[in-house]
Amino acid sequence: MNVSGRFDHYSDFGNSTTPKVGIKWTPLRQLALRTTYSRGFRAPSFAENGSSESLGYITFTPQTQASAWAALHNNDAYTNPYSLGLQNSANPSIQPEKSESGTFGVVFEPVGFANVSADYYVIKKTNVIVPPDTATGLSEYFAGKPTPGYVIALDNPDPQFPNAPPRPTVVASGYLNANSLQTDGIDIDLRLRANLPGTLTYRGDISATKILSWKMTFPGSPPVEQQYVGTEAPYILSSGAGTPRYRAHFDNTFTIGPATVTGTARYVSGMDQTGVDATGSTTACLYGTNIAKCHIASFTVLDLTGDYKFTDRIGASWAVLNVTNRLPPLNPANYAGVNYNPTYHFAGILGRYWRLGLRVQF
Repeated sequence: MNVSGRFDHYSDFGNSTTPKVGIKWTPLRQLALRTTYSRGFRAPSFAENGSSESLGYITFTPQTQASAWAALHNNDAYTNPYSLGLQNSANPSIQPEKSESGTFGVVFEPVGFANVSADYYVIKKTNVIVPPDTATGLSEYFAGKPTPGYVIALDNPDPQFPNAPPRPTVVASGYLNANSLQTDGIDIDLRLRANLPGTLTYRGDISATKILSWKMTFPGSPPVEQQYVGTEAPYILSSGAGTPRYRAHFDNTFTIGPATVTGTARYVSGMDQTGVDATGSTTACLYGTNIAKCHIASFTVLDLTGDYKFTDRIGASWAVLNVTNRLPPLNPANYAGVNYNPTYHFAGILGRYWRLGLRVQF
């Protein structure tokens, strides 16, 4: 058993004590069970409780996301997709985040050259500091209701229907404490070791993560729950990076004498091009109007790297990255990159490239 803890003092929030406990039990030499429990604490940043503001833009499609409002304009050109500004402001009354997390896993080593582990994790945060639920402010505006907590800047009236409600150009509000964020998932890791003929050795490592759930709960009566996994949400907070359900990598390393070669495959699953935190809908496309075509493909990239030791002090290295020159999947809704997702698909936009290195120790 391991027990540890941390104590923090903040002049504006007071004290926080965050403990951690870990237990490992080995009923058999080949089998181990392990579990952990911990608490966490995060004080607001200056951007969240100071005096700063940030502004980003999304493509908003009134015909599908505010169809009743668009009908008042007879679905004319004024209701075509356009850039809508989302402005987040600091909130001096914001409270710190707190969290609880736990894991339970098993480690199985049936033979000396193979080891597999699987862990289930669950994390719950309370008072989560998030940008405002923009979708709520938009839906209330388009429904003709008051929008407390939101400041909405409006465009010029529609020339064809000047008496119809104008479209919003900027939706502004401050950071807030969401009720909670809860995510859980499974991590799997497989490690292999083998002595091959001659002096050749092999080392393999397969790691994969599946996110089962990533749910944000906002204040309200009743509370508003939003599920992000498998979509581009949290769209506003992550610039459209999203929450892919699966991620994995597979490393294969061969060593013979002073030479080492490693091949690596990295995989990210596809996602729906939706963001319920931005649109209020689980089916409305962030770019385009057809949910059947509103999907971002998965992405796999292959890398080769190598190293050679001439002496204890002289060595060389090389790498060929994105060996197959895989292009990134099309993602026009992402606004951190142009038509692609730089968080998970940057290797694709960079393309195949190689490098050579020489090191000398004196």
